Amino acid sequence: MKTDIIKQAVDEYTNTIRKIEELKAQADEQKARFEKWAAEELKDSKQKTAEYWGTNNAKVTVTRSATVKPIAMSIIKDLLGDVYGDMVKEDKTYRISDPFKRLLTAVFMGDYTEGSRHEVIQQITDNKNDQQTLAKKLKGKYDKDRETIINVAGVDETAANYWAYMFEEIVNWERLKQILDAAEWDGSTEEAIDRIKAGIIVDEGIKVGTTAE
Repeated sequence: MKTDIIKQAVDEYTNTIRKIEELKAQADEQKARFEKWAAEELKDSKQKTAEYWGTNNAKVTVTRSATVKPIAMSIIKDLLGDVYGDMVKEDKTYRISDPFKRLLTAVFMGDYTEGSRHEVIQQITDNKNDQQTLAKKLKGKYDKDRETIINVAGVDETAANYWAYMFEEIVNWERLKQILDAAEWDGSTEEAIDRIKAGIIVDEGIKVGTTAE
């Protein structure tokens, strides 16, 4: 093979790699900007995504995530007793069911409030028909509940954010109590929460994705 052909191929390839590295560094800098904006926008909010629009339907989506990592599952096993096997599968690693994973995250992050779904709904609206509709549709999922509250009760966005936030925290509390009752836990709820926090850690992360036409 001719030397000049090899040289040309080497130059082209190394130039391409250099351009890729330069573009990656540029993309990382731009990505960090969106992460900073989203961190501010999502602070003190149950929303997990922030969207930013450009031209021609270009969009950047920033998603907040939380990963449950066991550190002392024996504590969780002792807490849950007979229902532990319904929530966690043991292999070489622990496979925690998604609903229980979400609850563990909520407990670890302090995203729970003792209260009543019925009382919250009564505070959202005085209309009996709307109350019945909300009782059926609200599930403790912030984004969907927020839209439901706006559409059914006709409240403004700020109020809907607050009530959806409150409702999700109350649902988290109720689910925790249900699991502790099923586990026949005879200690206090506060003690159970302390044990959960001792048995796991939750790593928070953030992902940035894009779409464009």
